[in-house]
Amino acid sequence: MFSYVGEHLFEAAALVLTCSAGLSYAVGRSFLDGWAVVAGAPSLLYRADFYDTILAGVQLHSVWRTAAIVIVLAMAYLWTIIVVPDWWNGRISSIRRRRRWQDGWDHLGVRVRFALEAKRARRGVPPRDRSEIPEVRRWQMLGRRGLRRTVRSAIPKKAETRPRLVTLVFVLTFSVASSATGTYLLIQWFLLKPARADGAQNAIKAYVAVTGHVPYQFEREVTDAIRTALPEWACEGRQILSQYRSVTLLDDGVEDALESKRPPEGGDSPENEKRASSTYYVLQGADKTFVLLGSKGSVIRSFGDGPFSLPESSIRPLSALAENCGAKG
Repeated sequence: MFSYVGEHLFEAAALVLTCSAGLSYAVGRSFLDGWAVVAGAPSLLYRADFYDTILAGVQLHSVWRTAAIVIVLAMAYLWTIIVVPDWWNGRISSIRRRRRWQDGWDHLGVRVRFALEAKRARRGVPPRDRSEIPEVRRWQMLGRRGLRRTVRSAIPKKAETRPRLVTLVFVLTFSVASSATGTYLLIQWFLLKPARADGAQNAIKAYVAVTGHVPYQFEREVTDAIRTALPEWACEGRQILSQYRSVTLLDDGVEDALESKRPPEGGDSPENEKRASSTYYVLQGADKTFVLLGSKGSVIRSFGDGPFSLPESSIRPLSALAENCGAKG
């Protein structure tokens, strides 16, 4: 096998890279889907780039660490079921050979002892009367030397029967289906599901760090253990928020209301000076539509066809849990 791989090293490397890229894409897609479900971002609207998805999958160290552990355990199991039985059979075979050798020597010793006793007993006895001597008869009952090997080799072997073609097709189909199903389940259990869970946890932690509670779609599933873990999630979510830009935007509908209240002459108005605004984290965007996260929850906001700008804000909203985490740190 090693010689074959050495002769086709380039093909083997290309196959490994292709399989690794495919698995990384599947893992990254599961991670992003889990994140999008919690963040409330439509996955069809915010479609990640192919290479960005692969990079997201490669960066999930916990998932690949679990996969590596599973592969090592599987190889150890295969080594155990292949090598240990051969070693045990070899040990048993050596024991059996020693026993056969000992039995052979014991049988040879019996023959020698019986032959000596028969030789001593027939001294001075005429040849016609020697067959009646008990020692001679016992020695003759052992038969010719090598008779046991002759009898063992003369035993006919069982005739070999070939399986039918239908049986071979059934076994081949069952083996392929079982292998495909097992591979799919292993990928689902050890790669895709953990990646999806990691994406959902990252989104929940960022949400808790800003709002102080879990997303509204998961409030019914909140348990005492989750409530206890919220401060820790807020601390981890605060670190996750460091990769997002914060922006201060006018609240929806404020500009329209101010336009309706603006004086005809275009003079200044007190309402025009007091515009309500909020600060958000920009989680994701496509074209002119963005997923924003603020202290009141997540918002999907579109800026239409007009020009817009998202200047960075010095205000970075955090919940009380995240603020307390920063004070403890």
